[in-house]
Amino acid sequence: MYDRFRELLKKSGLNDSEAKMFQALSRVSGSVPLKDVIAECRMTEFTGYRTARRLAEKGFVEIAKVGAAKSIRALSLDRIARSVGREQRKLRRLELELLDLVKAADRE
Repeated sequence: MYDRFRELLKKSGLNDSEAKMFQALSRVSGSVPLKDVIAECRMTEFTGYRTARRLAEKGFVEIAKVGAAKSIRALSLDRIARSVGREQRKLRRLELELLDLVKAADRE
């Protein structure tokens, strides 16, 4: 199960550090201090914060500021799956619009 999960994370476009952090987060429920996750994953502070930011940008986690510290939580797999589905539909619409543009340029 662990290897299949990691393989799916890689297929979704996560690099090694992103997959490692997401897997660590998926083992806990709720929000946890980001610094604790960074320490558990044995990342430098710079790499850990950058990795967390990229995971948030990709829609895998939510980051919240709690006082001076940041907390992080993994989103549920079904929420991520719905998000991926929406992105695929957007990309398909873009693909069709670009193909229409190419056809229109060829007719000119």
